[in-house]
Amino acid sequence: MTVQHVKITLILLILVVLSSCNAVKRLEADEHLLTENTIYQNDEKVSDPRIRNQLYQNPNVKLLGVPLRLHIYNMARPNIDSILTSRIYDNPKKLKFLKKFWSEKQIIKRIDAGINFNEWIKRTGQAPTIIKSNVFHPASRVTS
Repeated sequence: MTVQHVKITLILLILVVLSSCNAVKRLEADEHLLTENTIYQNDEKVSDPRIRNQLYQNPNVKLLGVPLRLHIYNMARPNIDSILTSRIYDNPKKLKFLKKFWSEKQIIKRIDAGINFNEWIKRTGQAPTIIKSNVFHPASRVTS
């Protein structure tokens, strides 16, 4: 019975952590995340799949109501190469410690591995879909 309690607690903990993540942390102040597309024609909602397939922008994919791939994308750090390089080369104590055990080539490979992992996170995730006002027809309206 305790194994089931641990599993349920772990699932609830994961859901709480995912729901507390900020999906728009990488957006600028004047940018907005597209969460839903609604098409109106003569003040009536249109749900024709032929029209929906013509949309230029689609909201981020959600799993159980959480944009999981967007959260994965946000875990990737911008400018990771300069961050990793400065952590090692701008800290003489850390560089001296690493050179005791690794060669210069191994240190460079460690930085490259961090950069490649960061790129893999970006490829696995999904970039935020930002509302672009220039793709709308002049007669369309945008509601928040």
